Amino acid sequence: MRRAPCSSLHTRCHFIPAAARRRKPALARVADFAPELILISAGFDAHRDDPLAGLNWTESDFAWITGAICDLADRTASGRVVSCLEGGYDLAALAASVEAHVTVLMERGA
Repeated sequence: MRRAPCSSLHTRCHFIPAAARRRKPALARVADFAPELILISAGFDAHRDDPLAGLNWTESDFAWITGAICDLADRTASGRVVSCLEGGYDLAALAASVEAHVTVLMERGA
């Protein structure tokens, strides 16, 4: 996959339209690959309170991307998703983001 840089004020409301403007959004390219298992390296340093990435994401942004990944897994991988905690540096933001992420995974049965 190709990484695309974002400015420091990007939230999901910026990310979604930017991804849609691409010739082929990242999740569509992954869908074309048709993985039989999706592995998530779940890092949360994009959170607005985290000092590292400066992307200003919130818990709802992480929940949204988790749901989108689960949708893809349902279509290509019989719902198989493995998520491994990568990290985050603001502990309160990390805890809230992990909770949002795991809640979606639990609701989806992943």
